[in-house]
Amino acid sequence: MKDDEGSDPRLDPDLAAIRRRRASFTVSTVAGLALPLAVVGCPEPRPCLNVVQVEPHQVGTETTTPSASAPVVEATSAPAPATDFAVTPEEAGRFGLPAIGVALSYRKAGGWSVHGPSATEYFGSSGPPGGPQRFLIRPYEDKPGAKDLQPLFVEALKDHSGLEPIVVGAVESVTVGGMKLVAQSFRTGKSLATTVYCVAKLPSTKDPKRGALLIFGVGSNQQTPPDCKAALERDVFTEILATIRLSP
Repeated sequence: MKDDEGSDPRLDPDLAAIRRRRASFTVSTVAGLALPLAVVGCPEPRPCLNVVQVEPHQVGTETTTPSASAPVVEATSAPAPATDFAVTPEEAGRFGLPAIGVALSYRKAGGWSVHGPSATEYFGSSGPPGGPQRFLIRPYEDKPGAKDLQPLFVEALKDHSGLEPIVVGAVESVTVGGMKLVAQSFRTGKSLATTVYCVAKLPSTKDPKRGALLIFGVGSNQQTPPDCKAALERDVFTEILATIRLSP
């Protein structure tokens, strides 16, 4: 029997093998072309193919959406600045300061620059921008014959410029850390640099001639004689007065 090409495959083994390979190739090709049709015709909701789906959160793009089971990572905020300060009498002594301990909070002092302790002060702070405001704790040593705190105040602020003229207020007393301390007010400078200070004196129990001077200062346009109330009425100073603990 002859085929369409006029040859009898039974008499030609090579021709028969070629025909078999051609038939196999044709079937494979048709099956491959028919695959998309089979997928399109898949019944819902089952897919016809076992295709691994890539979750959106596995793709490294900016538009990824985490799956419901993906862990949520919260952004870590910057560390909050410290708002508490403490130095023990022993630590103060190691800096060469009178052995007086100080602990306080200044949480309402937003924007303050804070430093200390050092060889020249227990605690120093100033700010915030927009108006003079400072609180300092500096060592003092009594001057022979002094009747008020002015010599101690001037010595404590010798590194500050623009103090002149100095208007001296009356000697008062203020309660700091549960103790009544001798205090005095001063007004320094002029024009926009005018500052009212309240200065309180805390003697050391080990050496009454030496101690710590607490200095509160605020910008002010006050023209009447200065007093400590004008310097201490700020919220941040009220907080310091309420939380400060002194251990002479």
